[in-house]
Amino acid sequence: MALVFHSPLDDPEPWRRALASELPDLDVWVWPHVPDPAAIAFALVYRPPPALLASLKHVRAVVSLAAGVDHIPFAALPSGVPVCRMVEPGLAAQMADYVLHAALTAQRGFDHYARCATVGQWDWAPAGAPSAFHVGLLGLGAIGRAVAARLAAAGFSISGWSRLGRTIAGVVVEGGADGLDRLLARSDMVVLLLPATAETAGLVDARFLQRTKRGAHFVNVGRGEHVVDADLLRALDDGQLASATLDVFRVEPLPADHPFWRHPRVRVTPHVAATPVPETGAVAVRAVVDAVRNGLPLPHRVDLERGY
Repeated sequence: MALVFHSPLDDPEPWRRALASELPDLDVWVWPHVPDPAAIAFALVYRPPPALLASLKHVRAVVSLAAGVDHIPFAALPSGVPVCRMVEPGLAAQMADYVLHAALTAQRGFDHYARCATVGQWDWAPAGAPSAFHVGLLGLGAIGRAVAARLAAAGFSISGWSRLGRTIAGVVVEGGADGLDRLLARSDMVVLLLPATAETAGLVDARFLQRTKRGAHFVNVGRGEHVVDADLLRALDDGQLASATLDVFRVEPLPADHPFWRHPRVRVTPHVAATPVPETGAVAVRAVVDAVRNGLPLPHRVDLERGY
């Protein structure tokens, strides 16, 4: 029995070692070096080529090597193959750190000071208490809940918006269109943590941005398809938004001529807000393998119709 690994970005050797430690009875092969395709029972993949997925005739489960699964061409999978999202503490901790950094940068005015530094301007102003700075989180899945906990521990006021109407201690949870309006109106920072679905595509458009609190900060660590780029740039130019921190984009790598690179109120990072950690990610893979072997429900199984 074997697991096949594929990623155009990740070094396979740390994953091979971590998986060997957690699953010593499972061979780990790196695509396309597969001695026996019929022996593949599991796949751990990021941006897998359709040929890889089509070859998984006997696979019991596919695990995404990312929090999202929109990088997987589901149509290439043999019918009935389950797919599981990567949910592991290392990934969640990195995302929480990223959003906390963005929140502190905005709340303390560090982005303003960075701009002042480029022109030699000394401009000091008190920041106030974190509790007076309200952060609205769109998406309260496993990662969203980790982000909420980290921000709350730092003293920020938190609201969240969730399709499932979750209850989270210390977080004002909203739902529906009216709830989204309430969250946007009171948030000094809006953070997108949503999956890629037909409903979330183009969500952040001119209408969405006009409903935000004027002068708010915007963070996208969900998916680039959520944002209408031209509308976001207009909101920054007219002062509706104070800044945007963007880690995901419609086209990646972000083209060199894209205005986001040069806009003074945009911070770009190259889709690095959170990446799975082999040591803890391998534990998440083992949980899927153990569930298959014991006939139990698969953890974090993707609803293929819903898309996450």
